[in-house]
Amino acid sequence: MFTISRVAAALALAGLLTAQSNPPASQPAKDAPKSASRPDSTKPRMEPPHAKVSGFELAPRAAGGTQIGGATRGIGTPTTLLAPYKGRAYGLNPLFQWSNSNSRIQEYTFRLLDSSGAEVLYETKVAGTSLKYPADAPALAPGGDYFWTAQPSLGLLGEPGEPAEILLVADPERSEVESQIGKAPNLADRARIFAEQRLWYDAVETYTDMLNADAGDKVAHAQRAALYQQLPQTQQAAKKDLANPAK
Repeated sequence: MFTISRVAAALALAGLLTAQSNPPASQPAKDAPKSASRPDSTKPRMEPPHAKVSGFELAPRAAGGTQIGGATRGIGTPTTLLAPYKGRAYGLNPLFQWSNSNSRIQEYTFRLLDSSGAEVLYETKVAGTSLKYPADAPALAPGGDYFWTAQPSLGLLGEPGEPAEILLVADPERSEVESQIGKAPNLADRARIFAEQRLWYDAVETYTDMLNADAGDKVAHAQRAALYQQLPQTQQAAKKDLANPAK
């Protein structure tokens, strides 16, 4: 059962994404049904909006992709990185997520690369499809620009993911975000702030933390799905959040 504050936080983020989408036409269609102007307001809308907003994706996929230092090409299924091709983060230990349809894959190789995508700065094996960047790994710097990717450790099982670029925000913006989240009373408010600032990695991670604490949290599922719906490469992840709210 949701608390009033959790539902309010959910509605606030849903309103944010909807409000920042493209404005409607100045005149409604003449044949528009009258019932469309009278939505049911007796309960909060849990399905996230489908409107696309700008700011999460800073660049389209580069033509030809980025050469991955140390990566090998496989003949299996592709790995999809669940992130913008170029996105922003506040936290210096971000959560990286990816997916692959091959259920036989037991281990992945994660690589962090420099801003050119040529030099591997960090590499590790991962049992699963996510990695919280370790505290003992080479430190990420505010203002830093990096690429990252993941692929099955056994290359025959799958292809490496198209590298994603991650930008770490620097001052003065960094100090402003720090001030805002320091005043946030709960994780839902922190997630809303990160989404408002278009900090993809932090917003998704915060909703993921909420779901790790309560797998049946429908508000967190809906709002994480709202974020996933903003990118073509994360549409399947959005569908899973909406179809499996208790998983």
